[in-house]
Amino acid sequence: MIKQRNTVNFVVDVLTLVVALGLVATGLMMKYIMPPGSGRHGLLLWGWNRHEWGDVHFWLSVSAIALVVIHLFLHWQWVCTTIGRMFTGPGHGAPTRGRRIFGGVAAVVLCVGVVGGFMMLASMNVTRSAAAAAEHEAADGGGGGGGGHGFRGGRGME
Repeated sequence: MIKQRNTVNFVVDVLTLVVALGLVATGLMMKYIMPPGSGRHGLLLWGWNRHEWGDVHFWLSVSAIALVVIHLFLHWQWVCTTIGRMFTGPGHGAPTRGRRIFGGVAAVVLCVGVVGGFMMLASMNVTRSAAAAAEHEAADGGGGGGGGHGFRGGRGME
């Protein structure tokens, strides 16, 4: 049983490393080899443009999040015990089961709250540059009814 658990931990950790290296590689490549605007010059890397590499980078990040969640699940008892000890202080022994559960749930709520809060704050503060606003206005013929397609993946700017 322990050997199988160690094997699963090893596989998850190696996959996490491979995905992290892929994130670093695609991020550096998009920053320095195919910077923003490179699509106007028709630059391709192995047949893919910067936009397509951005999609690869996105899906690698989704994979990384999934692997971290799996890793935390595999070490959940340790996570809860460690966080529970942070609330009980040194010299009080192992935290009670209730404190461990509270600590684990608090950690999850904190992580979801931080990410959710960031996404909400970001979605409320997206603006259009003056040049893009003028271009958008001209494309709409000055009528302002552009159909709500502000940017890729967005909810529009209308």
